[in-house]
Amino acid sequence: MPNDISITVEPPVLPFSSIAEQKSFTVKVNGPKITQQSIMSGAILWKDGVHVGSNPMVN
Repeated sequence: MPNDISITVEPPVLPFSSIAEQKSFTVKVNGPKITQQSIMSGAILWKDGVHVGSNPMVN
């Protein structure tokens, strides 16, 4: 993400104990007012040392 945008994810860790278990999380994005500018994108990456999951984010 651009330097002037900050993202907070709560909780920062999602422990799973079974296959297909579902969890919820909250994403807070802070930054300057959205204007007519080029599209910005990024992703939240979830890692456990073996697997990687991602949630894309686009403005």
